[in-house]
Amino acid sequence: MAVPTPVSASQAFPLDAERADHLAALVRGLDAPGLLWISGYAAGLAAGNVPAARPAADADAPWTATIVYGSQTGNGRRIAEALGERLLARGLRVRVLRTGEYPLRELAVISRRIGTRLIAEGFFNDAADIETFAEDLNTLDRDPENKRLAWRHGISKNVLDKTLRTAEVANWIEYQVLPMRVKRGRG
Repeated sequence: MAVPTPVSASQAFPLDAERADHLAALVRGLDAPGLLWISGYAAGLAAGNVPAARPAADADAPWTATIVYGSQTGNGRRIAEALGERLLARGLRVRVLRTGEYPLRELAVISRRIGTRLIAEGFFNDAADIETFAEDLNTLDRDPENKRLAWRHGISKNVLDKTLRTAEVANWIEYQVLPMRVKRGRG
């Protein structure tokens, strides 16, 4: 068995603070398969296997397509990501989010925007109901500890508490990634 070559601190973590922050934002909320995919993608880039270029997203597009998915088996995530890739390949701005990552403040904006349809379909009695609902969502977005509003709208702590929302990724890193780094002599 080969003995690992010691690396300097700068080689062990070669990113400056800004790039480390970008990387943290990129992987925030990803599940294990998503993190493994990024790891493989980065390894491919390092090996010189650069993927085919795709058209840049149209910065002048009036909107960003947001695909929100829920998944227990990973199928919903894969479908959402595939759809996102197809839209991105056509030059559209896209973001793919798990349901727990979708900001409540954006739900408030959508509720106001499509309010007439929501009233027509019986979800709200009138515009005042929509405004109350939207303000409640904005309040919860700013103050996730507001138990009264969370209970009123059936929004669980799993959605409001960032620690719970990201527990799966944190546990994967702690119990899978870090032990493997140590095992390989990188930790």
